[in-house]
Amino acid sequence: MFAVDYNLDPGPISALTTADCQCRIQSLLFLKEMQQHHARAHGALPTNVSAALLARTPTTAHTKVSYDTHGEKEIDDTGKVLDSSKAKHVTFDVFMKYTSGRWLVFEVVALK
Repeated sequence: MFAVDYNLDPGPISALTTADCQCRIQSLLFLKEMQQHHARAHGALPTNVSAALLARTPTTAHTKVSYDTHGEKEIDDTGKVLDSSKAKHVTFDVFMKYTSGRWLVFEVVALK
């Protein structure tokens, strides 16, 4: 089981993604909302994590990332459940580009 306080530094999200990446924008908005609620997440860590490089050029890469979640709850500082999720298998296509000497995520697509 884990518990994550959403009072996190958003810097690493910004450092690993391009400014126009929708996953970055949505992650930062979510983090801000959870911080406003003094929320934290409770649940089991993902398992069966895998990542595969599907294609690569000198400046771009396409990977597939998948893992199993086991359900989690987002809880405010009073213990009220704000949201919950069920266990599921998730898979994402992650697209990156090499710029300024580092790889940055510019798009994440959830696959069904």
